[in-house]
Amino acid sequence: MSTRIVVGCCVAVVLLVLAGSVSGESQIVYQVTMDMTWSEETHPVDWPTVPHFSPWVGGVHRATVTFWEIGDPASLGVQSVAELGAHLDFENEILAEVPSGKASSDTIFANGIEPSPGVQTATFTIDRTFPRFTMITMIACSPDWFTGNSGLNLFAGNRWADNLSVPIYPYDAGTDSGLSYESPDEVTNPAVPVFRIYTDPLGVGGTSPPVGFHRFQILTVDGLPPYADADGDGTGDVCDLDDGYLFFSDVSMASQAWQGDSGYTSYNLYRGDLAVLRSAGEYTQDLSAAAADRFCSVGTSISDAYAPAPDEAVFYLVVGFDGSAESSLGENRWGTARLNANPCP
Repeated sequence: MSTRIVVGCCVAVVLLVLAGSVSGESQIVYQVTMDMTWSEETHPVDWPTVPHFSPWVGGVHRATVTFWEIGDPASLGVQSVAELGAHLDFENEILAEVPSGKASSDTIFANGIEPSPGVQTATFTIDRTFPRFTMITMIACSPDWFTGNSGLNLFAGNRWADNLSVPIYPYDAGTDSGLSYESPDEVTNPAVPVFRIYTDPLGVGGTSPPVGFHRFQILTVDGLPPYADADGDGTGDVCDLDDGYLFFSDVSMASQAWQGDSGYTSYNLYRGDLAVLRSAGEYTQDLSAAAADRFCSVGTSISDAYAPAPDEAVFYLVVGFDGSAESSLGENRWGTARLNANPCP
């Protein structure tokens, strides 16, 4: 495995290079609240004895993979959740897409059986490599009914959704033909594709009302509050172009780009070997180190296609130059100022 670590003056962005593919960008931590509104009031027909939802399971992934969809046959994982409330098969289906780079290895759980109505929360990390959210749970008890989201895109219009509320609807996995919540097992043979339920008891008068809502709130962006405003001018740090903070905005195997700032006339970018940093504590390294380099008096982007060797990691630091001096390299995780041992001339 080859790894690049890209570090800004105040925000760190991790870029992983695996078999030629890139996984990176800002790390967004979301909280999803599962607000389950399914009740005897909203769905009065054949109300079950112990209404609840099974433990939620899901993950984040690319648009190139779908784990369940209306009109598609239910996978073994979907069937296991819908009929039994068992999550392991569905989790394994997500993890099976990790080696191909289609899904993140960080699966999402909301542990425990949740009575309905009720509320549960879970947190998950997402980035622009894996911007889609999928999550399901069994509507219990039931023959093969479930609810959730499939491939919800949380990065649209070049921004991350925040304070987003999404209704979730009842679906039939198409694998059991029972007609009521507590019907005995009746295998559907052959199975039919997944469909949304419009009939009793989860349909109401031919409509398909939601059984709850998913509500999404951003907790942190690269470890910082999403609306941090260091200079108190009413513009958040990530968008502020006159606060002295620099944020990497686009990083790939061939180029690096960062946010400009009105206080700087040019920028210096330093590349270093992570092994040297760990052993010697040097952030800006002597150019005799194979992975070390510096790019002086540049604009807000460069082309640098340096490819780390297997098991090698490199990192980048960007600073601004105001015409007389460059800005600080920022602080390390202990709050100590990073030292510039080999500055640009």
